Amino acid sequence: MAEARERLSAREQLLLNKFQSEKNRRCEEAFVRLFSEKNTLRLFFVNDDAAHTDGQNIILDPAYGFIFCDKKCLQETQKFLGWEDTLSSAPWNALKMVTRGLALHECLHILYTDFPGREFKDADFFTSGGQSHHNERLTVSHISNIIEDAYIEAVAATIYPNIAGYLLFITVAHPLSHRLSQSTAERKLQNIAPAEKTATLIDYLEYVTSFLLYPMFEPPPLTAEIAKYVKKTKDLFLRASMLPSPAERYNYAKEIFKIIKPLIPEDSDELLEEKLFSRSLLGKNASGANNFPMSCAVRYGQAQEVKQPIWALLEGQEAEKLARWRKIISQEFQSDLDNLNGLWGKKKVIWHAASAYDTAPIHRGIKIKETCPAINMNMRAAYNNVYERYHLSINTYNTRFLQLLKAKVTVRERHFLFGAGLRSQDFGDVKKRWWYRDIPGVDIPDLAVLLLIDGSGSMQGARRKSAMESAVILHEVLKKQKIQHAIVEHRAAFDRPEVDINILLDFSARDEQKYNLMLLDAANNTRDALALFWAERYISQKTFCEHKLIIVLSDGEPCHDYDNYVPPMSVKDTAGAVKKISARGTDIIAVALDNTDEYDTYEDLREIYPSLVACSDLFRLTGQLLKIISRKLTI
Repeated sequence: MAEARERLSAREQLLLNKFQSEKNRRCEEAFVRLFSEKNTLRLFFVNDDAAHTDGQNIILDPAYGFIFCDKKCLQETQKFLGWEDTLSSAPWNALKMVTRGLALHECLHILYTDFPGREFKDADFFTSGGQSHHNERLTVSHISNIIEDAYIEAVAATIYPNIAGYLLFITVAHPLSHRLSQSTAERKLQNIAPAEKTATLIDYLEYVTSFLLYPMFEPPPLTAEIAKYVKKTKDLFLRASMLPSPAERYNYAKEIFKIIKPLIPEDSDELLEEKLFSRSLLGKNASGANNFPMSCAVRYGQAQEVKQPIWALLEGQEAEKLARWRKIISQEFQSDLDNLNGLWGKKKVIWHAASAYDTAPIHRGIKIKETCPAINMNMRAAYNNVYERYHLSINTYNTRFLQLLKAKVTVRERHFLFGAGLRSQDFGDVKKRWWYRDIPGVDIPDLAVLLLIDGSGSMQGARRKSAMESAVILHEVLKKQKIQHAIVEHRAAFDRPEVDINILLDFSARDEQKYNLMLLDAANNTRDALALFWAERYISQKTFCEHKLIIVLSDGEPCHDYDNYVPPMSVKDTAGAVKKISARGTDIIAVALDNTDEYDTYEDLREIYPSLVACSDLFRLTGQLLKIISRKLTI
């Protein structure tokens, strides 16, 4: 399958990668948990053209048989099922159909099949010393699996007709796959020459698989060597596939096994290979009952009466219902794709000229590159790790903030004859209700916070780590308190007239965007004045809060090597920017990150920021940031 997978086009591979993303995997996992009513069930994607379950986990390949990218196969499948063209022109829908079909097949095994298979506990297949009769056990496993596959599809037709379309699709599409025929699997089989007795056994199993699971296709040739065995066992397979309990079905499998036993080679003559055996059959290679870890707990399948095989749904009104069902779920699939596109889209980049801001002439020719990185779902585990380490602190800060809001937030009531103050806008009231009064209340604070983090190379190491962890805690606390906030990293390129602004968390961010906080980095220089002018405009454009606060996190004076923008010039220029922005109504408070018991950075930044907080203990950084916001809320 590796060679076939290499022949995927770049577009097909990108779509497959998107489908196998963690977010979509969790979506499909939630689907199988809901259907199986088993909240601990796990689902994992693999790339080995297989689908199986051990009763606790479902393992499947969304690119199974390369159906999703085989347009001819999809067209033939749609024609056979009487569906409109919603798959061959939409590979994403095809991926969904394949995945759901395989996943539901395995869910039905989990519900109605024994785990492990009864042949693993049957004393008839083990010697007195505990060693198994390998070939016999493997053969009865395949017989049992063929019967189980047919039975669970009959269950779908009888009990779950709304999901039977998924199973019908995968059952029809797989044998029609043209891309599969180009894979390495078929060529490998052609190069393997099993012993004559093994080849006869495989021919027999291929034939019974075909007539039981794929009656719409022409069966393999009925050779003289297998004809009498097919005649004796055909009805047994049909009856077994409609029996309600796993025990009854297994008894029929053993009865069939006894009839075909002359076809099974002795262990001493030749050991049958599981891989060759599976690949030689037309079945799904989704042997639910036989794929299990030896430590797996024993699970017994439910007994369920069935009334009809799955093929009965292709006739009359049932076929019309399936066609209508297909239209509905195609819309659901498209919605899932639209949601993922937002997560996998390219990063958004906007360029600004420094001349567009109220800057000093020294910044002429400098450009601001504003970047909103694409959400990186691979950072989810790292983010959750930080959250788990600090969740107690987050809960503590949330409690403190809640008490603060209850005590300090006020609600203004108007139109009183007496009160705390006059409101000039109400002077036109003929009843002279000019007065207002403030009463205690609980409300969302009218405050927007932008955390502007120094991304220069000197932040590398402990400072970067502390800033990143503080950003996570700050986000979780402010989100809980419904305070608008954004977290932004800034730096200036050494050798280019460019200031880079990375919006790690936007004011209106999706929940998944928080994972980008793990991308906080340290490199190059800083040009703080331009970053502050950008931050002022950004917070004004993106929020409508009465109070706006920029918190600057820095470990030194601004310096940009490109045009020798260094102290004392850079210090005076940035101080002028802070003064202008503050006068226009946006508060700026800086936090100076110093080494332990040293205040060199504090002394340097004191010339720039009138409101400055010293932080020489990085463990206290989060508390100091939240204290700044708390004070702002009490104003």
